[in-house]
Amino acid sequence: MIDHGLSLYLTEDELSSEEAYIGGSPLAVTQRPEVVMPTPTAAPWSWDLSTLPTGTTLTVSNEIGDTLEITDLSEPLELVDAGTYQVRLSPPFPWLALDATIEVPDA
Repeated sequence: MIDHGLSLYLTEDELSSEEAYIGGSPLAVTQRPEVVMPTPTAAPWSWDLSTLPTGTTLTVSNEIGDTLEITDLSEPLELVDAGTYQVRLSPPFPWLALDATIEVPDA
C-alpha cells in the first residue's frame, strides 16, 4: 500500500512505492521516470551531461577507489584513462537513480 493521505492500494502485480509516486491532476499512481546514461563519443570518451535532469549528482569511481562527484552538468564527463568505472546518477525526485559500469578501452 502506498499511503500519501489517500487510501490507495496496489496489488503485487502493480508498481511498488519505490517505482511509483502519486502525482498529476487528477491524482494517480505514476511510474517514476528512469534516467538514461548519455551516449558517449569515443576516444576521448566523453559524455554530454547537460541532458540529465537538473539537480542530478554524478559520482564516478575508478578501479582503485578514487571518487569524483559532479554537480555542474554543463561540462562533459571525459574519461581518458583506460579502465573500469562505476557511475551513479542520483537525480532529484521523482527520477530513479541509476548505477552503471563504464569500460574505457585502451586507445
